[in-house]
Amino acid sequence: MTNTLSLRSARVLPDLNDQAQEIERLRRQIAELQSQPKGRVSFKVSEKGCVSIYGMNMRGIHLYASQWLKILEHADAIRAFIEANKSSLAWKEQP
Repeated sequence: MTNTLSLRSARVLPDLNDQAQEIERLRRQIAELQSQPKGRVSFKVSEKGCVSIYGMNMRGIHLYASQWLKILEHADAIRAFIEANKSSLAWKEQP
């Protein structure tokens, strides 16, 4: 019985350590994000290799580099669309 209990404990402790490390990493990330000035846009590479843009909404915007480049190729069309539909679009901040 004691051996079974110690085997269970041995498996649980690394999981708890991993969870504690993840919680600490998330706390550091939250503190870093909260310390950034409001309205400032910042860029990072995510753990999955995405381009992440922070400062535009609560969670950031995450796309692969190829997706960002495709959007940027259509920047003029996006601007024209926004201008043509300005009165129908919702604005977080006034343009």
